[in-house]
Amino acid sequence: MSIGIYLRLSLADGDLSGPKKESNSIENQRLLLREYVYSHDDLVGDIVEYVDDGYTGTNFNRPGFERMLSDARKGAIKVILAKDLSRLGRNYIELGDYLDQIFPRVGVRVIAVNSNYDSNDHLGDVSGMDAAISNFINTMYSRDLSIRLKTAYKARWQSGVITRGIVVYGYLRDKKDKEKWLIDREAAKVVRDIFEWAANGWRVMQIVDRLNEQKLETPLGLQ
Repeated sequence: MSIGIYLRLSLADGDLSGPKKESNSIENQRLLLREYVYSHDDLVGDIVEYVDDGYTGTNFNRPGFERMLSDARKGAIKVILAKDLSRLGRNYIELGDYLDQIFPRVGVRVIAVNSNYDSNDHLGDVSGMDAAISNFINTMYSRDLSIRLKTAYKARWQSGVITRGIVVYGYLRDKKDKEKWLIDREAAKVVRDIFEWAANGWRVMQIVDRLNEQKLETPLGLQ
């Protein structure tokens, strides 16, 4: 049995921005899927890679995906793995056709690791895509909730309201209002020096050495 692992990365889908760049990298996907194969006794066979680096998931006109589909139809692969459903495609209506119609017709098992989707759990029915979409909606809800929380925190920060219990170095707790911090003028001088040194290209250890030379007490020691 040959096992196909599908890897996709796209700038158009926003996969190459911020922390997503690392989590969605081709190498990260490769390691995740190979580890999944090696840790499951029912997945035995040669691993074949299909890569679409720089292709959007909004359509299925991708050379790697088309080659994988061709091999599946020829019986060259019997299992397809992807990091999650969005790697296979972001058009969930068309993706549903592949999951509920095309891949089952050619006898191919599909696994989307992070989406907790395994077509073997839905043999003989069309509830697989429903479950997958539910998982997708839950994921989107979590992301939306995260964005809302960040927005709320940002609004509090801009109003000068703190969102954590421990006062960070460079500030003092306002004795008149426990939800606000005041600038520690003595510590502020040190903070400005640190930023200036960093802007001039100093490495972290160089900055640490300079602070030690000045015999400045650490933030932990001040608490």
